[in-house]
Amino acid sequence: MSNKKMIIGMLFDGSNFDECSKLLGEYHDLTKVYLPEDPVVWIKTDSYEGGASIGDYIVKADNKEFYRCSPEEFNTNHGIIGD
Repeated sequence: MSNKKMIIGMLFDGSNFDECSKLLGEYHDLTKVYLPEDPVVWIKTDSYEGGASIGDYIVKADNKEFYRCSPEEFNTNHGIIGD
């Protein structure tokens, strides 16, 4: 049996800001921050504030908390079930 937690995560690819914003819903303040050749989204919730770069996952935990997660951390702690 796996000890990985079930969460909802979305890979930020630089062009899916609107989809990421829908994932966070009413619980967030998501801002586009465009650095030269490196789009970033800034996530601000009651319990987290930080940026996500292309290739990072934006994760929604079961307690409605959101955070950025590196691909390595995501694959180690969570994994992908389906698209």
